[in-house]
Amino acid sequence: MPTITLDDIAYRYEKRDIFEHLNAQWGDKTVVVGANGAGKTTLLKIIARELVAQSGYVRFEGRTDYRAMTLFDDKILFDHLTIASHFEWLCCAYQKDASWLDRKRSTFAIDDYWNRCPHALSAGQRRWCATALALSVQADIFLFDEPLCTLDDEHKKLWFSIVDDLNVAVVATDQCHHRDRWHAPWHCVSI
Repeated sequence: MPTITLDDIAYRYEKRDIFEHLNAQWGDKTVVVGANGAGKTTLLKIIARELVAQSGYVRFEGRTDYRAMTLFDDKILFDHLTIASHFEWLCCAYQKDASWLDRKRSTFAIDDYWNRCPHALSAGQRRWCATALALSVQADIFLFDEPLCTLDDEHKKLWFSIVDDLNVAVVATDQCHHRDRWHAPWHCVSI
């Protein structure tokens, strides 16, 4: 089971301590729950190395040189490219064949969006396509900030179905009042 270790993390924003001596070890599926402003997104950004902690280390299976894929919103999509074009680019980048594209279309149930541009999709559809694209990237850790936000019930179920079966570390955040929707194999952590 992949592990993420937070070793004595300290982070201060302006004059406020967000984290002091934060230590944790998480398994492969972890959801961090908390109220708005609790530091959930900040913690994801520290794990993703988008923010640098004042002290401490984040390790993945003992290493500090891991590949993290983050999805904070749908901004990984380019409005002028079709969803198909996004996946075709990844297909080329990873030197995959056409069957890879077919599997992604099927796994993520994105046929209805395939030939459309993100600006022509609803917020939930854009979020789902961005999620599908993010989960198609090769990474050690996937980081999702409130991944179920704007998704309909069907896509929430599909998200859990896909992510629960991944053999990589996944850290997600959610509001504390949604804690009950996270089930095994997810480990729930409050901040």
